[in-house]
Amino acid sequence: MKILLQKAIGIVSIIITSTAFSGELTTPNTFSSGTKAVASEVNANFTAVETEVDDNAGNITSNATNIGINVNNISISAGNISTNSANISINTDNIDTNDVNISSNSAAITAKQNRVTGTCVAGQTIRTINDDGSVICEAGLDRSEDICLLFNTLNVQYSLGLAVPDYCTCVSENIYATESISISYPDVAGNIYRDNLVRAYNHPTGDCGSGTPCDITGWLEFDLTSIPDSASISTMTIYAYATTVFGAPTVRVQYSNGNNWVRDSVTQSDLPRTNVQVSNTVVPIFDAYNAFPITISTQDWSEDLIDNSLTLGLDNTNLEYTYSYFTGSDNPDSNGPYVEITYCN
Repeated sequence: MKILLQKAIGIVSIIITSTAFSGELTTPNTFSSGTKAVASEVNANFTAVETEVDDNAGNITSNATNIGINVNNISISAGNISTNSANISINTDNIDTNDVNISSNSAAITAKQNRVTGTCVAGQTIRTINDDGSVICEAGLDRSEDICLLFNTLNVQYSLGLAVPDYCTCVSENIYATESISISYPDVAGNIYRDNLVRAYNHPTGDCGSGTPCDITGWLEFDLTSIPDSASISTMTIYAYATTVFGAPTVRVQYSNGNNWVRDSVTQSDLPRTNVQVSNTVVPIFDAYNAFPITISTQDWSEDLIDNSLTLGLDNTNLEYTYSYFTGSDNPDSNGPYVEITYCN
């Protein structure tokens, strides 16, 4: 028994020495060589050792769990580091691109034209603006005629109702016909009616003298001497007094480039029906002036202004037997035909 107790005391001493070295175990009893060891004290030391061992086992288990968690966190962090590295690479490329754009914008700002600081004296216009903002001047050009023409064209063609500039002189004038005649088309004989009636006549089954249907256009000539050659015509309307209306004729205005003619000698070839699209059709009213508004954009009127002669005809487009007669040019004061022209110059 003495020998066994001494061995036990030695084992405890080894454990105590090892535990003390680690600094994690404190035993309640200390034994000296040659002294008796009380069993209860030895057991108390064993109990202390057992408690510390159990605690260490628990800590080892807990540490193992924490190590597993840390390993997983390290893996996640490694993935985040890889993603951040890619983002850093992209951001680096974007920074390089921005540097290039900043350089380009700086060059553009440097090369931009400065604010215009130069001026021209009255009567001159700016021809060139230099990079430093100075200007090169030239003698001014009078563009009022072009501007007036622009305003008139826009107003007439698009009905914009623009206010015409004050320097555009616009005049409305009534010009009575100086000549009138009625001619059959396409009759090769060119039957001509040289009286004082302007006929808008159509008879598809009739015979005007050469076995062909009757298609008669009544022509009017107007003297445009009073209108400047450079004028811009903005509106034009023919007024013709109907003395006879049969059926429901649909009468439109035709244009002819045959000018400066007289009733006594004019022929069919002198008055070709050049343009049949200068107005919409109108059904005439008997014993009244009938207005035929002309679409200005359908024709270039400059040649008529230059040669001071305008020829317009009244033609019946109804293919049934219908007609209308209008007063001719002989007596302007007795319901004579006239054209109302508004022009600007």
